[in-house]
Amino acid sequence: MLTKQELSNLVSKLPTMDAYGELIKDVANVYDLMEEAMSDESRDIRNDKISITIGTGTPIEFDLNQSYTDLANEINTTTGLSANIEQVGDGSYRIIIKSTDSGTANALTITPAGTDILDLSNVANHVQTAQNMKAKVDGVDYDVSSNTITVQGGLNITAVAAGISTINIEKDNTAIAPAIQAMVDKYNDLVDIIDSELFSSDSVIEDTSSMRLLLSTVKNQMFGGYGDSGDLRLFNYGLELDKTGKIIVDTKKLGEAVLNNPDELKELFIGKAESKGLGTLLKETLDEMSKPEHIEKMAKDIEDGIQAFVNIRKSY
Repeated sequence: MLTKQELSNLVSKLPTMDAYGELIKDVANVYDLMEEAMSDESRDIRNDKISITIGTGTPIEFDLNQSYTDLANEINTTTGLSANIEQVGDGSYRIIIKSTDSGTANALTITPAGTDILDLSNVANHVQTAQNMKAKVDGVDYDVSSNTITVQGGLNITAVAAGISTINIEKDNTAIAPAIQAMVDKYNDLVDIIDSELFSSDSVIEDTSSMRLLLSTVKNQMFGGYGDSGDLRLFNYGLELDKTGKIIVDTKKLGEAVLNNPDELKELFIGKAESKGLGTLLKETLDEMSKPEHIEKMAKDIEDGIQAFVNIRKSY
């Protein structure tokens, strides 16, 4: 049977086209501090402490009475912080401390409690300053901590460098034809299931009116006219009925429609508030038929049919 999700997927395959002018002034950075070079990353630092504050948060204290490696490991257990030991020369190592998130809101303030053993006051060791991404996209100014922003239509734009660029968004129609074919396949499955019950001598269902109503409702919607003038039909775009009542697809004709008439297909399947499309109406129909009272009625019809069959058997 046609599922709500499959119809919803079909409706969602018709994106809009747009273009965005983009000016990236600054990309967002994390704070990055590199301590003076050391010769042995495993030796203890000294009996002292440092505190690290992320943005305007509460200072976090770290004991320096441990090796550089152990200090880096301890920092890495703290949310929002990252530290690692890197070899920068023969027998020369540095501990590098970073904020894990970018932007000025995540800038680090590292303060020695006593002697500045890590040479924190040396500006040269502050190799990268935290900053926000500053950009103008379609005339809208952004000043955010992340390098990714979401613009109208749900488009995510990620900045990788400062500069000016233009982004053109085009329709991706490649998924439309497969989605229509999947809908056709499900419709044909529905026809098979209902026909097997209606015309099978082994069926236990006596009252088949609910099943006939379901198929009739779906057929009326599948073969109806849509659009403002009601002249948009499946059969205009490469779909036709075979002698068994199933739908077959002329892939060439459908492909031409997807390429040349995507707006008509959007009108056919989605429509508007005052003129709903095929996909929209089918989804609403399935939602309605999924309500408990409709399921109970169909179950009762089946039960009544079985009881009628039993009564007939008893009369003989």
